[in-house]
Amino acid sequence: MDNKLDVLYQFDDKYAPFAGISMISLFENNKQVENITVYCAAMDVSEDNKIKIEKQAQKYQREIIWIDINKALEYIESFNVQGWNGSLATWLKIFVVHEMPEQVKRLIYIDCDTLVLDDLSSLMSINMEESPIGCVLDSVGFVYSELLNTARYYNAGVILYNVDYWKNNSNFERMLDHLKKNIKRYHCNDQDLLNDFCDNKIFTLPVKFNLQGIHYLYSEKVFFKAYGQNDYYSTEELQDATMKPAIVHFFRIMGKYPWEKNNIHPLRKQFLEWKERSMWSEMKDIETEIGFIYKIETVMFKVLPKACFIKIFKYITEKNAKGLYKE
Repeated sequence: MDNKLDVLYQFDDKYAPFAGISMISLFENNKQVENITVYCAAMDVSEDNKIKIEKQAQKYQREIIWIDINKALEYIESFNVQGWNGSLATWLKIFVVHEMPEQVKRLIYIDCDTLVLDDLSSLMSINMEESPIGCVLDSVGFVYSELLNTARYYNAGVILYNVDYWKNNSNFERMLDHLKKNIKRYHCNDQDLLNDFCDNKIFTLPVKFNLQGIHYLYSEKVFFKAYGQNDYYSTEELQDATMKPAIVHFFRIMGKYPWEKNNIHPLRKQFLEWKERSMWSEMKDIETEIGFIYKIETVMFKVLPKACFIKIFKYITEKNAKGLYKE
């Protein structure tokens, strides 16, 4: 394949700075790639943030393309889907793919709450065969495969789209029909849809391409003691990925991201280092108020042994999930 990367980010103005910070890590750690085009599916983004994103890309001689999201929003709103953090932007990564230009054969979707720390070009040559998408397994989503009756459950924070396959086989039309029939079953929004609609056809990517925040909180031993192996990655794969991740995915830890005040996120230092190199270096930590449950959770995390806390965390989150999906 050509020495290029086609990358998709989705965001509204609230998440534009974090998309920009993730982008600079992408550019810096993929200098060996000749051409990088970043497609931005952006909702209501301020001119200031757009200018910063474009200036940052120009510095690395990379191209930014702002996608017309109007058709995608019409589809999304017609299904009366749930938003996430008050925004419908989370759905855009699915509804814009079929409109990608002809030259885009592989498309890497990357969440805003990430850092790209290594070369991504190997994703362009992975043999996906008949898989429409490739993803990394979700680190805490084992219960969702049971609730949705899917073979496995994947995290949608990084998605490798096999664009030709996605466009062909009436894939988009079939997905719309599937969503219409199943929307009431989904509580993790687009992630549930992708897992359910693409069940048994998702290519399992190496864990290093979406190393999720929980693996920075707990050792492999503690993690597996709580969750079991569950057809997940091996201890060796997790250790190798932690030593040399390609993409780290923050997740909220105790209700907070690493850019929020009073967070205890294990990846805060890395986030701040990349923020300082970005166009948003002067941005202050965001003031947010977490709920009572998260406050209790934070205290418990600080005082309990990790092996004890993770079991409590697993029990509560899975109990809540089962309650939601049985409604």
